[in-house]
Amino acid sequence: MSVLKRKSKVVTFRASPEEYDALAKSCLESGARSISAFAHAAVIERVQLTGGRPVSISGDLTSLGKALSELDAELREASNRIRRLLGEAEANGKTAERH
Repeated sequence: MSVLKRKSKVVTFRASPEEYDALAKSCLESGARSISAFAHAAVIERVQLTGGRPVSISGDLTSLGKALSELDAELREASNRIRRLLGEAEANGKTAERH
């Protein structure tokens, strides 16, 4: 049985009416017992996923763009290899037909 740690620190943030409505809706859909519990779980999950390192949307997009560029280059190389292999196979097939 785990021992529950008493939570003694308070974290507060402000939200626009639209943000609050979206937060309340997400809270209800998730089945959280309160907006506070929902926000707590979301923040702790984010901290655990990022390992506590700062993350920004622009940084995430930059990383994603770099990964997509690398993937694109790999796909182009694979496509070129396939074309070369098919070209060799077609050339070998035509040579075999002549003999």
